[in-house]
Amino acid sequence: MKRFQFEILFFLTMLFINGVYYYQEGYFKPSGGLILASIFIAIEIVIYLIESINKKYKKRTNN
Repeated sequence: MKRFQFEILFFLTMLFINGVYYYQEGYFKPSGGLILASIFIAIEIVIYLIESINKKYKKRTNN
């Protein structure tokens, strides 16, 4: 869970940095950091879903 919290904070930090850049420059262009943070969050969500499905499957097969 700490890994997931870190990635959410990383994503929000990158979003904040891009928001400041947008405010200064007048246009929003996602940086590599924001794209990387988005990919990390997507990967974590997929891993979490796979682990939860695996736990449910193990509970069903052990009975």
